[in-house]
Amino acid sequence: MPQASADYSLIIVWTTLIFLFLVAGIIVFILLYQNKHREYLIQKNSFQENLLQAQIEIKEQTLRHVARELHDTLGQTASLIKIYLNTIPPNKIPKSNQKIKETTDLVKQLILDIKSISWGLVNHSVTQLGLVKSLEQEVERINKLEQMKAVLQAPETVPLSHDTLIILFRMVQEVLNNTLKHSKASSLTLTLAIKKNILTLVITDNGVGFDVRALAGSGMGLANLQSRAKQIQATCVIQSIPHTGTSISIELPLENEASRAD
Repeated sequence: MPQASADYSLIIVWTTLIFLFLVAGIIVFILLYQNKHREYLIQKNSFQENLLQAQIEIKEQTLRHVARELHDTLGQTASLIKIYLNTIPPNKIPKSNQKIKETTDLVKQLILDIKSISWGLVNHSVTQLGLVKSLEQEVERINKLEQMKAVLQAPETVPLSHDTLIILFRMVQEVLNNTLKHSKASSLTLTLAIKKNILTLVITDNGVGFDVRALAGSGMGLANLQSRAKQIQATCVIQSIPHTGTSISIELPLENEASRAD
């Protein structure tokens, strides 16, 4: 009996040791898994940030190239056409005077449009001026078209990192261009405010509006707005009903902007 009792105790001891070893192994495995998962998330976030930076740099280089081509090639050609038209003696062809004047005016408008497009494509001025001043210039550009009355309500400055500034400004440009092309609005308001460390930008118009769900998959740039908002960890809400105008609201948390700027 003593021998059996000793064997039984030995079995219990070994069983306990094996159980403890298995538990320890499971704990070590869980800790290693959590550590690896944490490293994976860090590497994933770093990769996404590097990818976003590369995308921005490539896109901006392309836009700068297109802007230079517009200004240096098409702009110069249009300027030469205007010069040639102005050298035509008006008295020798009186019946064509009106046509020449109309053509000259169209060429002048073409030159202005080319300059406006090339200015909009390049954003070194955006990073130098900041968001508010850049939006002021966009509002001024719209008002010069005399198609609608645009108003900007904003603080003097907004603290944004380089990449966030570019992406947010591009979002605004896309909204404004779509509004000019499709809304048939007579008034447009941009409201920029910061409250509780959240930047809110609201763009509203009194145009014809549209069915948001019906156009979600079309080429109106709605999906592009959402994609850009996601890149800067912002939210973009589009509200519109046919014949009642449109309101687009962008909310951007500012707590990470200081670290992005470093």
